[in-house]
Amino acid sequence: MRTHPHLAGRPDQVRVQRSRVEELDTDRRYDVIISGLPLTNFTPRQAETIMSRYLELLHPGGTLTYFAYLGTRRARNLLSTRAETRRHRAVEEVMTSYQRQYATGCRTVWANLPPARVWQLRCPTEPELKARCAGAAEAAR
Repeated sequence: MRTHPHLAGRPDQVRVQRSRVEELDTDRRYDVIISGLPLTNFTPRQAETIMSRYLELLHPGGTLTYFAYLGTRRARNLLSTRAETRRHRAVEEVMTSYQRQYATGCRTVWANLPPARVWQLRCPTEPELKARCAGAAEAAR
């Protein structure tokens, strides 16, 4: 951070967290969150809790960026027990749900080893949330 050309001398604009996501105080909101957590190593419930907390921590309209390695699912399936394979699949379902609701972009970084898919999710703004709730209420009628 001290040597980054755009961030040097601006430590108040970047905050590196060294605690569990679930323990972060939601009184402070962020415009951008970048996560390198290996979400498939968690249980589906933990992944849901982490993703939910990320959205709570973002300002409306804020962006969450995270990545997942390509090709690891096949490797995990070959080396894992059936229970582990089911857990991985359930975590992927949690992540797919968040991607469907909030994704604004996804790209593959082929130069990374292994290649990684980088996702950007956007926290809805207040008007978007109101419109979504109104649409859900209308559909329920």
